[in-house]
Amino acid sequence: MIRFFSLLFILLLASSCKEGKKVDIEKIKSNESEQKVSVKALNTVKKKEAFLEQIFIDDQKARDPEVVLEILKKNNFDKNSYSYRQYVNRMNYVGEQNFIKIMQYLEAYGYPDDAIKSIKARSAVATVTLHQQPNNKLLVYPYLKKAYEQGNLEAEKFSFVLNRMHINKFGKSYPHARTEEQNIVELLDILGLE
Repeated sequence: MIRFFSLLFILLLASSCKEGKKVDIEKIKSNESEQKVSVKALNTVKKKEAFLEQIFIDDQKARDPEVVLEILKKNNFDKNSYSYRQYVNRMNYVGEQNFIKIMQYLEAYGYPDDAIKSIKARSAVATVTLHQQPNNKLLVYPYLKKAYEQGNLEAEKFSFVLNRMHINKFGKSYPHARTEEQNIVELLDILGLE
């Protein structure tokens, strides 16, 4: 039974990432003045950390597997039910808003460095990126690569994002190499990323 629910959760998570709408760059630019004001106000490490933590919390709250399971149970596991579609739409909306926020954060400050101590805050950018459509992942990729090269992004997280990009492009996961570092080198080559 636990295996069933674990498999169901993985399938729901994977399908939720595919069902997302493409975030329009023009939409990001139209919201730029509102969002940039709040990003520019992050003038201390504590404020940056709180901002990133909230993004992480919002992302995870919008993707609560227990809520998904409860909605599906109430609707006989019908993904076309109104309540499930409403949940997916809300999840996509939160994802879009978080993408806008992380892009503006990255443009202003770059990837969070060692000054940010909170694990949630340090994980926010990579976590939000995992749930994005392929074109949005490509927009974040240069920041992730630079952070990895500077030691601010763990190999495991970078490898995981690259593997998700591989899944988006080829429809399947990449067979894992012996180490995360080897996996990264191989995935960068396969994906044609520099």
